Amino acid sequence: MTTKQRRYGGKSGEERKAERRERLLSAGLDIVLDRGAAKLTVTGVCQAAGLSERYFYESFKDRTTLLDAIFAGIAQSGVTAIIEAALEANTPESRARTVVTKLVELMLDDERLSLVARDFRTDETVMRGRAATAHRLAVAFEEHAAVFWEIDGATPTEIRARALAAVGGLADLLVAWQVGDLELERGEAIAIASGFLLAAGNPAKAPAR
Repeated sequence: MTTKQRRYGGKSGEERKAERRERLLSAGLDIVLDRGAAKLTVTGVCQAAGLSERYFYESFKDRTTLLDAIFAGIAQSGVTAIIEAALEANTPESRARTVVTKLVELMLDDERLSLVARDFRTDETVMRGRAATAHRLAVAFEEHAAVFWEIDGATPTEIRARALAAVGGLADLLVAWQVGDLELERGEAIAIASGFLLAAGNPAKAPAR
């Protein structure tokens, strides 16, 4: 016998649970952006979301799992924007430049990704968020490797290694530039990072300097 799920206000229990989860994520992100990840507490996020703590624990084990979910969302939105922009370009060179240009735009103009880039050195949770962002971008590069690079004859392991090297180096380079460790103009940083991204995936295509 199938039990029919009761609906309130035209919504099922699962739909209401999903809405509560989104409210907690939104409230948590606001707290992180306004006051920093260290200031996020279960009580504080529940008050901001207008929910009791019992609803917090139906979606999250603790504040750490909430923070991880917040940064996973930041990572996915950033990666999606970068890949969508890159797929509109026509050549490996233009795709590399498009990826870097979009990434720089997000780092400077999107306060969520700016947080990940800026504060990861001093906050363990933000460090995990940066790692999640880098991992998702590497997976995306791996999935679209044939679009970004010439990979004829490359094994899956070689493609994955290229993606990891490209994303790791690119992230370190751009973060160093953003925090002032590299004294470069924006255009110079984009040009150098684009060349690195292209070379990491296909050394034969690296532009001469």
